[in-house]
Amino acid sequence: TMVTDVYWQPRDAQILRQRLPLLDWTALLVLHDLDLIDKVISFFGKIAIAKSTMEELAEFTNPFYGSPIRGKCLGLQQILRRHLASILQPSPPDGLSQASKLAQLGRSNTQIVEICAGEPERFRLYSDDYAFRAFCAGESENNGICTLDVLEGLVEVGL
Repeated sequence: TMVTDVYWQPRDAQILRQRLPLLDWTALLVLHDLDLIDKVISFFGKIAIAKSTMEELAEFTNPFYGSPIRGKCLGLQQILRRHLASILQPSPPDGLSQASKLAQLGRSNTQIVEICAGEPERFRLYSDDYAFRAFCAGESENNGICTLDVLEGLVEVGL
């Protein structure tokens, strides 16, 4: 919302913590680059990363896969491994799959869309891609968050 709203204000830390943040690839890579994953997990207590995102991360670390970001993914995997007890790995609720309609989004983004649609009271999308947050919101109010929201929350609570 901050990208399109000149009156954007970050959400209160308490509001940010009301639902589990469901992180997409963009958010994970930004947090890794800023060395904030540990602090974000401390702030929220638990985070969610779609099961398919974790599977893709494992694929990208495989040397036979030939990923140009293998080194970055290995570092990310190592950090996440320390926090496995604090990471939920949801997949879409049974019977809700729209994978064929959303195939152009890719496997992990498709799962994220389905998880957000299936359990909106439990998960809040955490993405630094505004267009993806707007897409996931559909016709509902865009209540996803980005790293700037979380940075403000970290400052508010002294992390």
